[in-house]
Amino acid sequence: MNTIGVITGDIVHSTRISDLGLRTQLTDSIKLAVEEISATVTHTTAEIYRGDSIQIIVSDATKALRVAVLLRTALRKNSPKGAKWDARLSVGVGQSGYTAGNIAESDGEAFRYSGREFDELGKTRRLILKTPWDDVDNEFRVSTPFADHLLSGWTISQAEVIYPYLMTKITQKELALELNKSPQLVNKLLNTARCDLMEIYLERYEYLIRRKLNS
Repeated sequence: MNTIGVITGDIVHSTRISDLGLRTQLTDSIKLAVEEISATVTHTTAEIYRGDSIQIIVSDATKALRVAVLLRTALRKNSPKGAKWDARLSVGVGQSGYTAGNIAESDGEAFRYSGREFDELGKTRRLILKTPWDDVDNEFRVSTPFADHLLSGWTISQAEVIYPYLMTKITQKELALELNKSPQLVNKLLNTARCDLMEIYLERYEYLIRRKLNS
């Protein structure tokens, strides 16, 4: 069996989004982000339930945490004026087990980890991680709350720059051209968001998972 990543989540304060047009925009934003991530980072399969619950299978377990961060960043950058869309996401890494045509009916280590940890998130945390390795879990039990806090504070303007930057590792000069922004503004937005710390966090996860899978 393959080791995969499974992300279970829901939209924060989704009941407050009563406008049908905004709910459609929200769903479309999630679908577009999953398509972009799948085409650029790693293959992903997603299902959206009741318009506010999400489950995603990430084929490359080393990229599961990056996918979760990118999804939350995409929600923030696509937020309407006066709102800050976000999601609570639980990342589970483990054996794939049984994969059904319907993700909700699938089962296996990664699915169980993701589901159980999601139940532990509560109302204040929005990112959590569970793997088969205690040493990895112990490290990220400390670092993930800091990354979660950092991500939760990003503005829409910051997220618009961070999203493509974390997805493609494009240079700041190339990013400025792509977004039609000045290099100085791009640099300022990335620096004030401390995107460098998020990249360190994601690279550390990718290194540790890759080492475990290759050992």
